[in-house]
Order: sequence, then structure tokens, then C-alpha cells
Amino acid sequence: MKSGVLVSSPVWMWAGVIVAAVGVYGWGIGHEDFWFDEVCSAAMAEYDAREILSLTCDHDFHPPLYYLLLRGFRVVLGGSEWALRLPSVLGAVALVALGAGPVRRMCGDRTARLYALLTLSTPAVLIYAHEARMYTLLMFALTACAAYGYLAARDNQAKDWVCFGLSSLAALYLHYYGAIAAFCVYLFLFIWLRVRRTPAMKPFLITAGCVFLAYLPWVIFFFRQAMDAHRAFWIAPLDPLTILGAFCVPFAYRFFHPAVPWPMAVVTGMVLILIAFGVVFSLVRKASRERVPILLAVVIFDGTLLTAIVVSLAFTPVFVPRYMLACFGPALIALSISIRLAPVRWLRIAVVSLFVVPNLLVMKDVYTQRFNGSTRELVADLRGAVERGDLVVTSDCIALGPVVYYLPEARHLFYLADMETMWQHYFTVFEPRIVDRSRLQELLASSESFWFIGTDSGFSVMTEDILREAGDGWEQTAGPTDYAHPYSRFTYTVSKFSRADGT
Repeated sequence: MKSGVLVSSPVWMWAGVIVAAVGVYGWGIGHEDFWFDEVCSAAMAEYDAREILSLTCDHDFHPPLYYLLLRGFRVVLGGSEWALRLPSVLGAVALVALGAGPVRRMCGDRTARLYALLTLSTPAVLIYAHEARMYTLLMFALTACAAYGYLAARDNQAKDWVCFGLSSLAALYLHYYGAIAAFCVYLFLFIWLRVRRTPAMKPFLITAGCVFLAYLPWVIFFFRQAMDAHRAFWIAPLDPLTILGAFCVPFAYRFFHPAVPWPMAVVTGMVLILIAFGVVFSLVRKASRERVPILLAVVIFDGTLLTAIVVSLAFTPVFVPRYMLACFGPALIALSISIRLAPVRWLRIAVVSLFVVPNLLVMKDVYTQRFNGSTRELVADLRGAVERGDLVVTSDCIALGPVVYYLPEARHLFYLADMETMWQHYFTVFEPRIVDRSRLQELLASSESFWFIGTDSGFSVMTEDILREAGDGWEQTAGPTDYAHPYSRFTYTVSKFSRADGT
């Protein structure tokens, strides 16, 4: 084979892979409307950098890097759905593109191509590429951290140490699970370098010191956010099914709803078996090139999982299955290596097919179904009925976010339920566009009618309770109208109340 072909063929191949990734993740970016978490991101991006830092320090449970990046995109591209989801698309594309860089150097071109294929056919990467949150960027940063950390420790090249330091710092400032996972990377590499007794220990310590100093200003907020996480309404009690969700979440619908798809169970079990096979096979064969990356991935995932479980049991609940996606990129590398270790070609083809085909069935639903609910229909109806200055009352955060984002012309009152007061500070990001329930009587005094929007989330206040506080003289003049979709967790309910005649 000519040398020119050796150089150019992978370049063209990887260019095609990246173009495919742009198509996979860019297509359908506006298929769904925003849900609450995305509206939080959109609201945060409206503030300047100084205000974002203040809000994340005092009122949010995540570090500031994602919001600062999102602010930049909003300044340049505006606040539309596609503009605010674009960073997530780029994060997913970058995760695939790692195959052309550090993964290829780690494991060879064939394994890197397999890594790209597995990434492109993983439902969670597509799901969060279409969500204005930090998860695909987190997956990219942590995967780059693991890959460049391994290469830096192996080859001791300055550029790898720089990439390792920057990617780990990004993971630290994107999510506190990124901080836990990055610590696992550093711990593994420290032990590995000690065992090998190589000159790479000095640049490792320098890199670790620089990253620590760069993260030091945020350390106090990291611990405060972690210890304050018990007030987060989305953190469920720790139980065996929740822990099992950490292994299944890459292959499931978001929030495991409307049901656990059978492909998820098949793929999850197969992945766990294959990675276990890769660990055993590489140890028996004493294949250090394969053994170390696989063990690194196992340490990252298990170390992060165990840390979250221990903290949840001993101090405060912090375990959320989707947060474990931070560790999924290194697991994909380990899976790719494990498949390549299979001794028979037909077995490798069969395993890849069993991974790709069931996942494509889930991804098909991501493109075609509406997991965020029927917000589009609700907003279309209300835009023709809600006039500027009309009062809209929401009583749970699930309804609050989309209504505030899509109906900016209305006056919004958030009738915070008693059970939600412990996380009231989390809604500070929506001020001054919303007012709290203490002003209900004041606003009703200047209103001839008001709209009430709730959900079946379990957080909504009963309509009767709001009417009781509103006082006599109100009657229901429209609704209740339900807006539901079979693939959405929540149903919206809309009602209109007007002053009774003669009052």
C-alpha cells in the first residue's frame, strides 16, 4: 500500500464520520419544545457573566462553565431553541470526534472506528444532544480527560499533558459528577505511574497541581452544593432500582419513561458482560495496551458510582442516574476494546449488531415522539387567547418553565406549593418575570380573569386551594383542557377563571 494512502485514507474516513455525527445530532434539534430544565438554562443565559457566577454560587446546583458558554452562544445566535441546543450538538459531535484523535492513538484505528460507531448509536448521546443542558459537553470533557490522561502517562508528551489538564478542568467546572470522575482518573494515573516508576510522574504532579489551583476558587461552592443537594426535588431516594438505572441510562428513554424499552435491557446486560470479558481477557493475556484503558474506565465508573452512593447514605442524597453519563465515554472506549478482543470475526460482528440494532429502535422514537409533552399545542392555543398583561398562574415547576418561556407577554405568578418551599431559591433565575403567591390577591384585584396551568407531576396545587385563597366571585369559564402525549411523563391541564357577573 502506498504511503500516501496510509496518510490520507483515515483523514477522509474520519471526515465522513464527523459529517455523519453532525447529521445524526443536528437533525431534529427543534423537534421538541423546551421543558423545565432547558428553560432554566435559557433563563440563566440571559444574565451576564458576573450575574451567572453569582447565581450559580448562591442558587444553582451546578458549576458555572456551561452557563457561561451558553451565554456566549446566546449573545451571538439569540435565544431560540436551536441556538441554545447547539452547544449540546457540538458536544456530541466532539465526543464522536475523539475517535479520530486520542482514542485512535490509544487503541488503533479499527478500535477507534468502532468507538465512533458505538457512540453514534447510543440513545443517550442523541437525547442530550437535543437538550439545552451540559451533559454531552460533560461526556466529551471527561472522555477527553481519560484518553489524554492515559496517553500523557504512557507517552509523556507535553501536548497530552496540556490537553489532559484542560479537559479535566472543564469536567470539574461542568458538573460535580465530573469532579468526582476526574478525581478517579487522577487517582488511577497516580497509582499506575507509581507502579511503573516513570519520569512521567513529575509532569503529572505539575498538571494535577495546576488543575487544583485553577479549581480551588470553586471548591467551597462544590462542597456547599453537594451538601445542599438534599433540597433538589429531582433527587429520588436511593434504592436498588435507582442504582441499576445508572447502568441503564445510556440506552433508555430520558427518565425511563414511558416504559423501560426491551432493547435497553438487552444492551445493558451485553455491555456489562463484554466489559467484564475485556477485563478478564486482558489480564489473562497480559495485554497491557488493552488492559490499562479498560481498567481505567472501570475505575472511573465504579469509583464515581460508589462515591455517590456513600455520600448519599452517609451525608446527603446526591445520586441521580443520568449524572452517571459523565462516565459513559470511557466505558465506550472499554467496550470497543473488549469487542476487538473477541477472537472470532463473526462474533465481533454479531455483538456490534446486537448493540446497534436495538439502540436504533430507541433512537427512532427520540426522533419521532414528543417526550417533553404537548407544550406546542398548549402554547398555540394560549397564544390566541392570552392577551398581553393577562395573569397566568402556575403551581409547579414543570408547568412554570415552558409557560414563562413561550408566553413572555403574560404576567406570571408562581403559586409555590408548601412542599416546594425548601427549593424556592432554585427559581430565582426566573426573576423578575415571575412573582410569588404572596401577591395573588394584589394581582387578582387588577384582573378580570386569570389562567391556571398545572400538571399531574404531584407538585401542583389543587385548583380549589387557589380559588379558596382568591376569594369569592370567580367562576371557571374555560377548560379544564388536558394536553398529553403518550411518551411524555406529564400532562398539562389548563383552565380559565373569570369574575362572576355582578361582582
